[in-house]
Amino acid sequence: MPCDDCKTGFQWNGTPIGKEATLNDAAAYVTGNSTDTAILVLTDFFKPTLTLPNIRILADHYAKEAHATVYVPDMRYLSLIKAKDFNMGAFLGRNTKDIRWPEIKAAAQTLKSQYSKVAAIGFCYGGWAAFKLAADPSLIDVVSVAHPSGLERHEIEGVKVPVQILAPENDHEYSKQLKVYTLEKLPKTSV
Repeated sequence: MPCDDCKTGFQWNGTPIGKEATLNDAAAYVTGNSTDTAILVLTDFFKPTLTLPNIRILADHYAKEAHATVYVPDMRYLSLIKAKDFNMGAFLGRNTKDIRWPEIKAAAQTLKSQYSKVAAIGFCYGGWAAFKLAADPSLIDVVSVAHPSGLERHEIEGVKVPVQILAPENDHEYSKQLKVYTLEKLPKTSV
């Protein structure tokens, strides 16, 4: 179950410098001007993620520091429901991996057709998707995840590109047992 901070968010100071665009048929925030390297940011599932400037300011930072063009698509899984009315079971029923995977994969395919190097960064709900992308080097070159939710063992086992994982010591979505499993399995993948 998401914590209250996940549902409400807080606002950073700063002004995003990117632009509104599209990635396939999804609205997207795009920043940076690399013609060689792209980063696909897969966010968590609460609408404040895109309405607050935070993820855009972070994308601007990624673009500058990595010399990349960064895409933050408004994937259809983002919830328009007010946090107090949010029903996790109903949300997950409407947003299974099988339902959301095609648009996430298509976004990566589009970027890979335009850029020679593509990375994915997955936050919370976007974490499982980043791991799933990591199973196919034709889609992605490297992934980073923070507090991945919905992650399953077979997605960890399927990794074929380098992965960075940012996880708190105590995480209700990325359990200690799954962390241990990840740390045992990933080194054996030879990526």
